[in-house]
Amino acid sequence: MALERKVIKRGSFCSLEGGLCRLLLLRHGEHQRGILTEAGQAHLNMLASQLKVEGIELVAAFSSSSAKALSSVIRVMAELIKFREVTTDLRLGSLTTILPDMARQISHDAAAAGIGFQEQLLNKCRTDSGSSVDIEGLGKETAAALHELATRYQSRTILIGSHGGCRIEPAVISLMKADFEGWLHKDTWLVGLGGMVELIYRPSDEEVVEVCQLIHPTDTKA
Repeated sequence: MALERKVIKRGSFCSLEGGLCRLLLLRHGEHQRGILTEAGQAHLNMLASQLKVEGIELVAAFSSSSAKALSSVIRVMAELIKFREVTTDLRLGSLTTILPDMARQISHDAAAAGIGFQEQLLNKCRTDSGSSVDIEGLGKETAAALHELATRYQSRTILIGSHGGCRIEPAVISLMKADFEGWLHKDTWLVGLGGMVELIYRPSDEEVVEVCQLIHPTDTKA
């Protein structure tokens, strides 16, 4: 069963030469209390296998310090790279690390509503103008980290493990210089659990050349 590759923005390039960097933005897999479930592991294994078939060669990996993100990165790395070193960065970190009380409340409200954490987080940001969760600010912070990494690893491919609604998605919106409010109020998002967004980025011009989603057939936005 192959993952669907959906092009969000199509660019024109033949290779990563000329200052481009391929950023593979991985959202952590399905988990229970930070430990990947069997389904989450299988999902990530499928993603890693597809990247291997496509001939993707990693030179480095970075991650949020959360167990679910780190274990997701390591599982994907196992198919693509010989070493296991992962560098953590606070700018990729989870809401639980930044605002633990807020994260607990969102988890509680999500469970009560029967929806996922990411969906509840974005619902809160849509409806609560006084929300202490600055999703746009977190996205810009992560975008700055991605720009730095892309500058360091020009003409290479790197893997970045992080979190969907509070990091990966708003960071992509920021790098693309797209409409944040438009993204916040849409019903479909870029990355589900264990999903990936592939960015081809030119740091010298701060230009997103191409954006693709890798979508599992049973993708979930939980």
